[in-house]
Amino acid sequence: MAMKVKSTTASKNTRKPISLTNKIKNSSKEKLSFYLTAFLMINFLFVILNLNDVSSQDYGGGDGGGYSEPYYPGGSSCTSDPNLVTWYLPLCPVQSCGFCGTQAYKCDTIYGWDYSQTTCYWTVCSNVGECSANSVQTESCIDGGVRFRPCSSACTFGNWSNCIGMGQCNSGEIQEDYCGVGGTKARACQSNFQWGPWSDCQNEIPHQDIESATYYCASDRTFTQDLDSKDQESCNKANHTWTGSKCCSEDDDILEYYNDPSGIGGCWNKTAILSGSFVKNTKNIVNANGNFLGCNILDAGLLQIKDSHKNYNLINNTLLCFQDDYKFYLCNEDNEWVFSNGKDRSKLSPILPSLSSTQEKQFACCSQTECWNGSICVPNQAAKPLQGNYQQHRCIDGNWIFSELKSTPFGDAFGFCPKAKQCLVSPFGNTLDNEMPDKNPQCIIDGQYIGDDYCERGNWTSRTKFLASALLDSAKIEQDFVLFCDKAENVLNEKDHVIGTKNIGAILKGAAYHFCTISYNGKVIVGTAIEKKMFSQLIEISALASCFSLPPSDTAFRSCDSSNAVWYNPSLAILVYSTTPFSMAQDSALQAFFSVIKSPIDSLRYAVSVLRNEPLLTLEHISRFDRLYLSKHGTKSIQGVIEGFQDLNLLIEYRGFESTPICASVEEYAFKFNDTASNLRCQQLNGTYFVTAEGSFLTGINPDELWDDLTAKIRIS
Repeated sequence: MAMKVKSTTASKNTRKPISLTNKIKNSSKEKLSFYLTAFLMINFLFVILNLNDVSSQDYGGGDGGGYSEPYYPGGSSCTSDPNLVTWYLPLCPVQSCGFCGTQAYKCDTIYGWDYSQTTCYWTVCSNVGECSANSVQTESCIDGGVRFRPCSSACTFGNWSNCIGMGQCNSGEIQEDYCGVGGTKARACQSNFQWGPWSDCQNEIPHQDIESATYYCASDRTFTQDLDSKDQESCNKANHTWTGSKCCSEDDDILEYYNDPSGIGGCWNKTAILSGSFVKNTKNIVNANGNFLGCNILDAGLLQIKDSHKNYNLINNTLLCFQDDYKFYLCNEDNEWVFSNGKDRSKLSPILPSLSSTQEKQFACCSQTECWNGSICVPNQAAKPLQGNYQQHRCIDGNWIFSELKSTPFGDAFGFCPKAKQCLVSPFGNTLDNEMPDKNPQCIIDGQYIGDDYCERGNWTSRTKFLASALLDSAKIEQDFVLFCDKAENVLNEKDHVIGTKNIGAILKGAAYHFCTISYNGKVIVGTAIEKKMFSQLIEISALASCFSLPPSDTAFRSCDSSNAVWYNPSLAILVYSTTPFSMAQDSALQAFFSVIKSPIDSLRYAVSVLRNEPLLTLEHISRFDRLYLSKHGTKSIQGVIEGFQDLNLLIEYRGFESTPICASVEEYAFKFNDTASNLRCQQLNGTYFVTAEGSFLTGINPDELWDDLTAKIRIS
């Protein structure tokens, strides 16, 4: 390369001498610049020549067969990003693949501290199309024709063309048409996609039938006499009624009757009866959801009508008080269908026999829990203890039950219980807790108790009564004895209450109910009805532990240990104990009561009633027997009972006291207080004295104050 150098020469007059040192420096700089420029130009030409060599290689992937790896001087890599191309990092080559797809050649170099490794490969074919460019795809049509679609230069399909060369029909297809009067004909598509010949006309109506019968043009463009086999459109256009699956009623039908289950009605003598409607001129035949229902029909002719389409009776005859599932219809007591509006009236309820002579309607349709009283259905009174009764009967769960007014154990409230053998606990209790004494019941049943209050066949008594009966039964009352049942403070003393090392009297005194003591043959036996909450304290006494594990259903007295000094009745939760061994009768305490207590007291009440020649209503209600005094010594005996809560009733009998002026003492006491309201009286009959008194702490004479003086403080000897 020629280089043009322009130089400037200084004038002789201004030329200065040049030192040797400066010449050497300038010469070295010029040579270095020249060599560097030459080196760079040679390398640049070399790279250009090598790049041309790479691009001329055959890499395969198309129609050229195999390929050889591209060559890069020094093993350098290439890039697929044109923005990154440099003189030492060329652009990677790209080739065609698949349908209009492309793939690139790529090199990756891994560098280490003292080595480098380059790996080159073709990438996966991308942007592949769906067909070969500029080709055509064809396929057959179902009716024998052909259609096609082209593939574009971008390797994508175009739209299908219309089918060409088609036949008349699809192979196997059947075509039908009408012919004649009400007839039909058919033809089939053959294998060459052409229609075959028409068949002969079938089912054509004969000329003579056309004049004598009624034919309807149905919605399917056929003539028919039977619209039941067609559809609603055909039936309605013929001015008849479609009931759901049948048509009521074609002109040629004779006395058509049918049920159309789940339809909108049925057909009665060629007349449509819609659901919820009565058959004309009747009140005992109704259509319900397509079915005819009879209300206690007695006419045999109506019941023999058959369904015209099926061989069974048309009417489903029901009994009185029948209701449909939705309680919409009711067959009432007058043999008529009425609307019940969803209210349950499905039970035929009879009137009380005692009311039958005064009421016209002897029965009526009420709900399952109501009762008919001659004019209305009385609502269930089972959970309403304060509601009154009808002729001593109340409506309990749909039945008239004999029901007497009952009182609570303390006589402070009155009401009714659902069952005759139940006792009223509280009219304000929870009905759902009935017969569950540990909860809050209105009533409990015979055999259950709360505290000392025991329910016996619908009347309140006490567990203390059964304790007294058991003690008397075990003592064999033929011998001398003293039995005293009363409050703890009147019965208990500080002795005779030790079991083992425990003073059981001290444990029971504040928690138990009434106590009974009986003494005979030098023995003293104590008993009480205990509370369940006392079990935890009493079970610590070893002699009692085994007793409290006995089943509650056991009604007999069982000895608690081998000493036979402690006995227990699991059914009544009654504990009997002494300081010396004794025995208890194994008979039920309930049975013993009638022979040893109830019979003598009943005899006493009867004697007093006869003596006074008047019924003693107050004494007839003596039933608890929780305050009782019975004693016998030789020919002398005392029997006494006092009962009540606010108003007390006292009754005492003295036998063998002929020489004792008992009545004189009683009359003197009555004269002293001059209280006629207390009705303190004494009478004698054949040597037997009877003393009675009534009153409370509000009267001048309180029977409670007389009780000890007239019983326990008297010593028979």
